[in-house]
Amino acid sequence: MDAGVIGSGTPANATGAAVGFDGLDGVGWALASSLARAGHVLVVHDDDAARARAFAQEFQCRAANDLAGLSASGLLLFAPPGFAVRERIASVSQGLHAGAIVVDLGAADPTLTRSLGARLAQRGIVLIDAPLCGDAQDAAAAAIVHGCDDDSALDVALPVLRTLGLELVAGGALGCGQALRLVEAHVHADVLAASAEALLVGDRIGLAPAGLRARIAAAIRRGAEREALEQAGSSGQGFATGLALGLFAQSRDGQLAAPASAPGLTRLLIEFTTPANDKETVP
Repeated sequence: MDAGVIGSGTPANATGAAVGFDGLDGVGWALASSLARAGHVLVVHDDDAARARAFAQEFQCRAANDLAGLSASGLLLFAPPGFAVRERIASVSQGLHAGAIVVDLGAADPTLTRSLGARLAQRGIVLIDAPLCGDAQDAAAAAIVHGCDDDSALDVALPVLRTLGLELVAGGALGCGQALRLVEAHVHADVLAASAEALLVGDRIGLAPAGLRARIAAAIRRGAEREALEQAGSSGQGFATGLALGLFAQSRDGQLAAPASAPGLTRLLIEFTTPANDKETVP
């Protein structure tokens, strides 16, 4: 098949329409190439027209001249970098037909995602939020978390998404994919902050670097607390587990070798590095 011409390859979805793909920069190229290698018929677009033409040449598909060129596709995937996906979807939606399915692979505000989904639904268009979580550059560590209000549309989209080679995680209704992405990012940031603080404390105290890093890594890997959280279920459930986690937190404070009235790594750092006559009196 000549580049730039849609051929008669494997149908993209149950309707047999091509998959439209917007955003070939960075991880977008890798995602679109996975679709092409799986045999899906693609129409691609990128703001860098030369990049889109290069992709079309390499993977023998058609490059759309503009976003409107994707509107004939029954299933559209949007993966431009940053938070520009919502505006791009709104831009192309005027040309979409009823029954079209739009998959947002980018990062967005969950409330804005639901607002956009409601507007598209008025025209019979289904929006699925399916952002990437984890390390988007490492397929082994990445996942797609999805949210959708239409099970039949999800049944069409998921087989296509599975060809991307990433773990698929159900988040719930529309917007929940984005919300789950934010929850994961929040926990990851907390882990990084706690690890950085621990490294700072260890360096100031004079702990052996190798041992310090080994124990921080062991703490991150430890599974008992994760299991307790999994058993706790949703918010408001698992009173006994919640109590156990509270007691666990108190026991950890006691292991810090700091005064009971001044727990935490920050206070431990002060205790080890501030001369005794300069310390504040802890109430």
